[in-house]
Amino acid sequence: MGKALTKDYPPEDIAAFSAKVGFVGFIPLMIWQFHEFSFANVSTQSWIYLILYGAGTMGLGSVLWYKGIQQVEGSTAATFMGVMPISALVLSYALLGEQFRWFHLIGFALVFSGVVLIISVHRKMNMKLM
Repeated sequence: MGKALTKDYPPEDIAAFSAKVGFVGFIPLMIWQFHEFSFANVSTQSWIYLILYGAGTMGLGSVLWYKGIQQVEGSTAATFMGVMPISALVLSYALLGEQFRWFHLIGFALVFSGVVLIISVHRKMNMKLM
């Protein structure tokens, strides 16, 4: 969907629209949990981290993603989309100290298999074009 949208809209607009859709989608959950939330219990440092995380991943990350998929084929974008869960899991080990679990290897294997399948199909398609 993002690839198709980049033909008619700039990446910044698509990223902003995605953020709005995500926000609206979370409103019911926010309402459901609002009575349990205490703004006073959140430190200033946590608010700063939250703002930086939102600006970095949702803001800058989304704009860069849409700029990138504007430049490549959809199959290439799909391949990199498959790698995102792997990088998130590896970063959770490295940065957050998350514990490795053996069933994560199943996820790694599934993602890696998908990437290999996409690459092989893409390669076959390119061979036929030559």
